[in-house]
Amino acid sequence: QVSKTQAASAVVDDDEDEDEEEERRFDRAAMEEEDDEPPTPPPPRGAKDKGSSSKIKGTKSVDFDEEEFEGFQEPVSPPPANPKGQKGPTQEEKLKAQKIVRQMRKPKELKDFYPEMGACVMILLYGLNYIYGWMKNKGIATKYLAICTDILEENFALIGIEGSKKFVSESANQYKLYLSGRLNCESVQITLDLKPRQDMLSLVWDFFKPFAEDLVTIEVFTGQTAETGGSMEKFCMAVMPKNDETKARENNKDLEIATTRKWKTGLHDSLICMSDEEEVPRDLLTDAVVEAINNHKQYVKLMHFSDRMMVGVGSGRRPTNCLKTVHKLLPSDRQPGVGEKSQTDKLQVAELYLRIAFRYIDRVTTYTLSNAARERLKKVQASIAEMEFKKTRARREAEARQRKLDKALKEKEAMEGRSEAEQAKYEEKMRKKQMKKTVAGKVMKMK
Repeated sequence: QVSKTQAASAVVDDDEDEDEEEERRFDRAAMEEEDDEPPTPPPPRGAKDKGSSSKIKGTKSVDFDEEEFEGFQEPVSPPPANPKGQKGPTQEEKLKAQKIVRQMRKPKELKDFYPEMGACVMILLYGLNYIYGWMKNKGIATKYLAICTDILEENFALIGIEGSKKFVSESANQYKLYLSGRLNCESVQITLDLKPRQDMLSLVWDFFKPFAEDLVTIEVFTGQTAETGGSMEKFCMAVMPKNDETKARENNKDLEIATTRKWKTGLHDSLICMSDEEEVPRDLLTDAVVEAINNHKQYVKLMHFSDRMMVGVGSGRRPTNCLKTVHKLLPSDRQPGVGEKSQTDKLQVAELYLRIAFRYIDRVTTYTLSNAARERLKKVQASIAEMEFKKTRARREAEARQRKLDKALKEKEAMEGRSEAEQAKYEEKMRKKQMKKTVAGKVMKMK
């Protein structure tokens, strides 16, 4: 009986061992299935339920609080280097890439920097030429002022701004000098417009095709009172080279008018004199002045005396009494009649023209016309006023026609998108409007 009991207990123990072994196999199979399952995507942020829990992959049902591990997710593996359906680089592309790498690693030689070196040389040359041209123009202005200082001191009480006796440099090739303190004028402005010697490109272009000149412009402005030349007679006179007539008429409104005619004088054939009255050049162009101009005719650009000369810039231009003299400062030796003269000799000629300009200040502002000449000039001025009125009226009529045309075009564009009935109604309205205008015009003619 004891042996039977022992045998029964041994059978029970074997069954229990088998059950335990089977449970272990079942647990291992379950864990393997969990490892094979694809990872579930994390829930969207904010879409969390209270008491929700998650499991960490590879562990046995470990719960954790999602609020504590916010944003936790498994790292995404990088895509394969060569996905399916995509070819790698060809042999030609590999060779090209290797060639580029070799070129980048190759040390630079001197010839590789030739473009940069050329650009630096050009910039250096341009800078040196700018300094040289600026200094040369400044030297010319200084020499001109030194030669003319005595004349300026004889005629004016104040030379330069606040009596500085210096030119004001407007640019590297333009200098201005302001004068005041003289009878029969309000102020005088001397402007030196020199060649752009500081600009290398302009200098090279001027060498092959001369286009720039060294010019001196002397502008005398009168005031409103008799002491400042305000009693100047109403006339216009100009002396210039024949070749510059068209340009002078375009730039000066008072010379553009047809009443300003050319008159015969003692000037050289290459020069002309224009005025709106024959008596003016006969009285103002004395023999001494004519001789001086003829001896240095190559220097003359313009001598212009007028009571309606346009001065100012842009919209600020206005007619006023002005005496303007423009002459060359340093004409080229290649110019006919100039010859080989030194810079000092040419500046001496500029001093002569400065004396002539200052002498005409008193001569012109105190000049008195004869009664007959004054009556003729009044008729000329009346005809000028009539021509100006006609030009103004013609311009206004042209502007009115243009406005009317623009309005009609806008109305036509607006009617294109309307129906046929609306278009017909509009055409009928315009026809009646035109008939009314026609009838009103006929009535006016009958009256």
